[in-house]
Amino acid sequence: MKGQNLQAAVSKYLNYLNYLDTVSRRSPATISAYRADLRRFTDFLADDIENLQALSPPLIEHWMASMRDLSASTVRRSLNALSGLFRWAVRFGYTNTNPVDFVDRPRKKHRIQPCPSKGEIAAMRDALRGTTCQPVRFAVRARASAVRLSPARSPRTPPCR
Repeated sequence: MKGQNLQAAVSKYLNYLNYLDTVSRRSPATISAYRADLRRFTDFLADDIENLQALSPPLIEHWMASMRDLSASTVRRSLNALSGLFRWAVRFGYTNTNPVDFVDRPRKKHRIQPCPSKGEIAAMRDALRGTTCQPVRFAVRARASAVRLSPARSPRTPPCR
């Protein structure tokens, strides 16, 4: 293993990303964000660690904790940028492991679709009156916390068009 300096590795990796931008049409915005994420990481280290081999999962978790004011998606993107750096470093022999693989990423918050009110259900039903599906019958199915309206189908009901 080569004892690769962190700053030099980040610089080479960003040049590699710029190359990929021309070959695989990677978004310039993605490369710009990755560049900012890696700069944030190297600034966080503040010359305490200069070698890729010295980076460990607890250090990366500490870096994640320092970003608690950022959204979970921003932290995940930052970890993706760092993981990409380490995948590249492993591939080219600068280090032998990717410490980001051992770090739990923040979970994405799923928005729950609110249930429609009785008035909204009535408005949907009224809007569908007069369609080519006659008679239109609705089955209200509760699934998780959302209510879905769909035409009830029977063998005699033609498909909607």
